[in-house]
Amino acid sequence: MLSIRAAGRIIGLEATHPWGPIRDGDATIRLTLNPCEEVGVVIDHGPGDVAGEGVESGEHRFAPAGLPEIGRWQHETASFWRSWAALSQYDGPYGALVERSAITLKLLTYHPSGSIVAAGTTSLPETIGGERNWDYRFTWLRDASFTLYALLTLGYRYESNAFMDWLTRTCAENVDPLVLYRVDGASAGRERELEHLEGYRGSRPVRIGNGAAWQRQLDIYGEMLDAAYLDARAGNAVSDHEWELYAAIADLAASRWRRTDTSIWEVRGGRRHFTYSKVMCWVALDRIARIAEMLGRDRQEAERLEHWRREADLVRQAVMRRGRRADGAFAQYFGADAVDASALLFPLIGFVDHEAPSAQATLRAIERELTDDGGLVRRYLTDENVEGVAGEEGAFLICSYWLVDNHALRGRLDRAHEAFGTLSGKANDLGLFSEEWDSREGLLGNFPQAFTHIALISTAHNLERAARDRMQGAVRRDAPGDEPAARPRRRR
Repeated sequence: MLSIRAAGRIIGLEATHPWGPIRDGDATIRLTLNPCEEVGVVIDHGPGDVAGEGVESGEHRFAPAGLPEIGRWQHETASFWRSWAALSQYDGPYGALVERSAITLKLLTYHPSGSIVAAGTTSLPETIGGERNWDYRFTWLRDASFTLYALLTLGYRYESNAFMDWLTRTCAENVDPLVLYRVDGASAGRERELEHLEGYRGSRPVRIGNGAAWQRQLDIYGEMLDAAYLDARAGNAVSDHEWELYAAIADLAASRWRRTDTSIWEVRGGRRHFTYSKVMCWVALDRIARIAEMLGRDRQEAERLEHWRREADLVRQAVMRRGRRADGAFAQYFGADAVDASALLFPLIGFVDHEAPSAQATLRAIERELTDDGGLVRRYLTDENVEGVAGEEGAFLICSYWLVDNHALRGRLDRAHEAFGTLSGKANDLGLFSEEWDSREGLLGNFPQAFTHIALISTAHNLERAARDRMQGAVRRDAPGDEPAARPRRRR
């Protein structure tokens, strides 16, 4: 017996066998299949409620469709995906993994706007039975630069342009942007708990909406302008309107970087001077200067450029003075003893050179304090005072990919490939990832998780580039050491 349910919507059905009437969102068929016999079903969501818009509940049926027609639709669908996947420019050793992750990002894309949701689910727990259950069915501005980098490295210009268009349209309506939005660009609304639901394996509460939308997260300025920089570097035109939008975001970074915030992990235990957020404000100011140079605006915008560069220098000085522990490693926040895996990004985004003492001390600290025997990385050591929620969590897969990137950056390619293989083995049988991994429970958190698939694509590309650079004897030095930063330079 086959049964399909739609929550509050009519289901349009075309099938090779007759179905019973739709009642309360359910459609049922009872049949016995012989060996090699097929059932074809096409499902569509109608526009109204089950008993609404002129459809009488219990009486609505759809005419059966023939197997040849359904087979044709199947063939057309498969042909589209094969053609789309063939557009990828990745030519490294992890083609199947990269292709699966690219398809996943495409499937998480809302076609009318170009936005990509973080995941297709809500409230799948980070700890079974725990309260770390969030609604990820939104688009985060933070994902911008990570998404653009992944799509552009694969050559998916249409998707990257669509995402960038969504980003600029959304921010143009509110130059002081929120952290996350609905796929149509509207605000996420308030966060609510559905108390009548027990949650996945008893993991309460079940939430809809996400209160993080209203937090102060200063790092988003850097991620947005890094995306704008990547887009411009790829050869896409920047209009006067877009330039003014980017400049306004840079002004926000310049005026607000001294404030406290809740940063990349959206903690609910109060605002702090999170080191990652300061560094990303530096990224915002660095990237706007690079964009200005690319566009030839450095003369006409000389006064603004000098202001941005001066603030970037001040941000960097503050981080180097207040954002490091006694052993030189970058701290989670100013004055903290804890480290944070987000600091693995600092050499990758050009804040410090990977050979700088602070970068090396940070890598050692993260490997010692946040990495398990399998090479997987936690975001940080859980602390209810900082996070505002109780319980533990698994290793974060995106952070684990950042560790692989650091190994590749340092030329440890054998180690990097081994770690990449271990990580990639955490996918399920369909090649899909969630957000976290636990040695006892396996995949945890909302699913499939765009961030993890984005990270896989980026890391696979970085490994391919590192191998190519080694063969060519190339040396990349885009980032300063621990000395005061020089003026922003173009990346090679």
